[in-house]
Amino acid sequence: MSWLFHLWPLNWIGIENNVLGFFLIFLAWLILVGFLALFFGFFALSYLKLKRGGWFNLLLIPFLWIIFEYLRTWMVGFLFFGKESLLGPHWTFGNFGYFGAQNQFLRFLSSIGGIYFISFLIVFVNVFIFLLIRNLVKTKLPSKKLFFSLIILIILGLISFSYFYSPFLKTENIPSFKIAILQTKFPSFFHQTKEMAQEKFQTQIKLLQMAFQLHPDLDIFVFPEDSRFLAQKEAKEILAKIFPEREFLIIDSARTETPEDIKSIVTLYSTKRGTLTQYQKLLLAPAGEYLPYAIKLPAQIINKSWVNKFEKSRGYKKGKEIVVFSSNHFSGGALFCSEVFSPNLHRQFTKNDAQILFNLSSLAFSHGSKILDSQTQAILQLRAAENGKYLVRATNYGSSFIINDRGEIIKKSSNFENQIIFDEVPSISEKTPYIKFGDWILIFAFGISAFSLIKKQIKNEKFKV
Repeated sequence: MSWLFHLWPLNWIGIENNVLGFFLIFLAWLILVGFLALFFGFFALSYLKLKRGGWFNLLLIPFLWIIFEYLRTWMVGFLFFGKESLLGPHWTFGNFGYFGAQNQFLRFLSSIGGIYFISFLIVFVNVFIFLLIRNLVKTKLPSKKLFFSLIILIILGLISFSYFYSPFLKTENIPSFKIAILQTKFPSFFHQTKEMAQEKFQTQIKLLQMAFQLHPDLDIFVFPEDSRFLAQKEAKEILAKIFPEREFLIIDSARTETPEDIKSIVTLYSTKRGTLTQYQKLLLAPAGEYLPYAIKLPAQIINKSWVNKFEKSRGYKKGKEIVVFSSNHFSGGALFCSEVFSPNLHRQFTKNDAQILFNLSSLAFSHGSKILDSQTQAILQLRAAENGKYLVRATNYGSSFIINDRGEIIKKSSNFENQIIFDEVPSISEKTPYIKFGDWILIFAFGISAFSLIKKQIKNEKFKV
């Protein structure tokens, strides 16, 4: 969570005092890290209460581990609770499963059981090695050296196997689309002036023209989060001039103001048929797009005017449902920056027949934090593998890339500057076991833990008698 310090200075949410801003970030970091760490403690305490002798602990320990990882996602939602928060197992900060993002075998396993299955296996293997070595040390065997040698060889063999084995199915003879990602580098402001908006618009037009000149047969243009390209009055006229003959699709998003509220909306737009579909962001960023009560209530006492300014400028209203884009043999799901943390939202899009996943992001609020950028990439690699879909990420002030259905990065921007990425992306309709069955490993985890608890209670009752 050290990337939280990259949010400083906090002028993008209207806090101009840098000393106060740093203090608030440090306080937020301390509370969040302390809160997340509590669940490691709960895991340890629960193990002390439920542990048994023998090899039963080989299952109990990893099952307890993923139970508290899962509970932590819910409880972070309660920590962030506010008028526009979305409760559920969404905030997967620090999940052990993300360590498997760079390993193709573990990414494959995520398509079977998600990040909790990977997390379970990592802990399971470690506990197995520990118990095996402990038993070998305690047992007086003449061939201990041979046993230890075999263990080391097996571990090295599994590691090698996991890096070279690729069990994914080949995706041939399926429809594909030529996609251009328009990456930008614009800072985040509390209030955007007309001059800023115009400068941004001109840069976007230049990138569009460049993309079309290099690849005139493109099918889809993808803009980063809150690009507001289509919100400009001249946008549609300019598109008609630059691309007078052929139809193509634009995926754009914008902060959209209505008389009642502000919404973050992503739009699928056709140059020939106009707006086709829209999706309203569901998982809003706490303290960036809404104020959790843990912040709002004390802030109203200290500085009520800042709360009012924040809610008028950055107080968004969450959407109501999942909306899958569909047009000409193409269907896709477009999610926003903070929604990367939610396996559930991605799974819902794929269950509703999204064939390509898009992520529209902006790291301007963190001033282009390389730590957050790296973590987000690892998370999205697993999102792609879990769903068995290509994932296209367009970013402002960060890395943009295309990930295949195996979770491999196949194209990535060289830096955070304004640029374009091109590639052909297939639309995969096949659903992975994870999409069909979800986090089934958690059912076993709760079942084994409940069994252990009941057995412990029965044993205690017999002892009392």
